[in-house]
Amino acid sequence: MLGHLDQLREFGVMDTSPSRQSVVLPAFTVPKKSGGLRLVCDGRKLNALMQKPPAMFLPDVRDVIARFLQASYVVEADAVSYFYQFPLGAAIRKYFGANLAARRGAYTRCTLEVMCMGWNWAPCIAQRSSLVLLPEEDGVCWVDNFFAVGASKQEATGRFAALLERCEVARVELNTADETFGVPMQRFEALGLEFDLAADPPRFRSSPSWVLKLLEADDLRAVLSGGTTPRTFFKVFGSFVWFCFTTGRPLCYMRSALSFVRRLASQVGSGERGWDSPLDVPFSTVEDVRRALASLRTNEWCARSPDLQSVIGWSDASDAEWAVLLETTPRRVIQDVFLPPREHIFIKELLAALQAVWLAADEMPGKKFRLMVDNQAVVFALRKGHSKNYLANEILCLLFDLVAAGSLQLEPVWVSTEIQKADPFTRGWFHGSSLIEKSLLGAVLMSRRMCSLVGTMYGTGMSR
Repeated sequence: MLGHLDQLREFGVMDTSPSRQSVVLPAFTVPKKSGGLRLVCDGRKLNALMQKPPAMFLPDVRDVIARFLQASYVVEADAVSYFYQFPLGAAIRKYFGANLAARRGAYTRCTLEVMCMGWNWAPCIAQRSSLVLLPEEDGVCWVDNFFAVGASKQEATGRFAALLERCEVARVELNTADETFGVPMQRFEALGLEFDLAADPPRFRSSPSWVLKLLEADDLRAVLSGGTTPRTFFKVFGSFVWFCFTTGRPLCYMRSALSFVRRLASQVGSGERGWDSPLDVPFSTVEDVRRALASLRTNEWCARSPDLQSVIGWSDASDAEWAVLLETTPRRVIQDVFLPPREHIFIKELLAALQAVWLAADEMPGKKFRLMVDNQAVVFALRKGHSKNYLANEILCLLFDLVAAGSLQLEPVWVSTEIQKADPFTRGWFHGSSLIEKSLLGAVLMSRRMCSLVGTMYGTGMSR
């Protein structure tokens, strides 16, 4: 620690001269992947005194993936110790005292001169600064990682050159020693993902090095054995959540594990269970992890074709009725009543969305399906791929099975009730529909056995 303190003092991160400090933060170091040490401060006392920081404008991972797949070349650069490149003003420096542990319980009192990890404003300041250095139209920035994108080598390198000029003016130091610095690439790794822009269509998957590291971890073996701790379980399960989210695998298929995670988080948060206390993982949760592990081992490439023909659909539900409208030629409208009608409106709206996807997968496979829904909870559940409600997760499993069976590219969109075209058909204008159309909705509200039967009937692979 003392040797690292000398380095921090040399680079202007710390000041050890005596000074009056209003807040003193505990500080410690954690190892970096590169083998060095990273200084981390426990900023909870400081954060409690300050207002909550504004939005940091970190882009959605799915938008980042889409931006990369639309490009032909990417030029990457990383900032060197980015937080340390933001000096603290003299007026607030008294709030950034730090105690660094030394030998035999002693400590050295210092004053931070730059931003530190642990201060809740630091990520916001860093990300917003990055957006100035690399605007959205020129590429993607993820805190201290910069990616200039372009449809050609010339366009990507030109945007990268503009980034370098802005960094020089702002005195931001980039890692020029990286072997990929300034090199236009079509195959690269970013955010734990590997991209191949030279493929047709462009594709991506989880980084093989990240996958190998997870598969060889002792923490994973502890979870699969059923005996671990909450800390280890959250670490492993969080890795699978990231894998499923980034590669578009809906989390609803891990519904037993999701229910267990919510209960465990509540117990840990309330102090009922300690972070490192013994934990017996239920068999159903272990099986969910094993199924996700099978997908992780194969680590198949994911591709998104940008040239798919787009079809628009509308789905809506009221207390007693649901309706689906497809913008096709001729326009298709299907209506029915709920059997039984006692479910929450969120479930009813989700069932209407299921009916719309079923119709699109059956009649228009291989299309981009833009589904217009006036219920934000349904749109969020479709985008996230899971819900807090167990029954909703059952319905989502059926829905995403249909998406896969019909090779659809689902894009849920929220619309207001005023422009919801399916809304009038849920307000008493029920004219009936076929028995087959009614049977699917009835099956969803019945047992899993009935769901398996419907899957067998329609050959969509919905059997559980």
